[in-house]
Amino acid sequence: MNIRRKISAAIYLIASPARLSGILFLLALFSACNPTKKLQPGQYIVDKVEVIDDKLTDIPKEEFEAYFRQKPNRKFLRKIDFFVWWYNLFDDEKIAAKKQKRNQDYDEYNSKKVRKFEKKNQKRIKKGKKPKAPKLKDKESTMLIESVRDIGEPAVILDSGLVNQTRYQLSRFLFSKGYFNNDVKDSVTFTIQVRQ
Repeated sequence: MNIRRKISAAIYLIASPARLSGILFLLALFSACNPTKKLQPGQYIVDKVEVIDDKLTDIPKEEFEAYFRQKPNRKFLRKIDFFVWWYNLFDDEKIAAKKQKRNQDYDEYNSKKVRKFEKKNQKRIKKGKKPKAPKLKDKESTMLIESVRDIGEPAVILDSGLVNQTRYQLSRFLFSKGYFNNDVKDSVTFTIQVRQ
């Protein structure tokens, strides 16, 4: 009798319509995560960077990782490329256009404010007071949409020049630790995923 209650309670937790629709929504959302959305042909995302045969030295792996020039993107629950997907949701061209329009508005606002303060400061100088400086709007400040987009991160794209630089710097690092006849090799493995 007690076992049936537990089973029915478990089925109820999973099969309730609100939870079931929520689970289906999350599955659809994460299955739509396509980190390769903005990649050009011939570009590849860095998925994993690791040191193999580090046991030949007494140096911990963490010290090697400091010399990696390309590090893979963060993953949600260690599997889902959520942060790249989030970053790709936003169109950089639209954000740049909005920022340009905002900056033009700021220029107009700032010029009006400067003219207004010049008139006020002339009156203040005649009265023997110090002139005041206007508080102008900063064009370098980030927009709200940029801050929201920056929760994510752009995809780290494989760069062969940075791979060579990493190999060279690891070799120099090992040389500085006393491993004079070191041999650092790199290898790149491609896993091709079909774009949709």
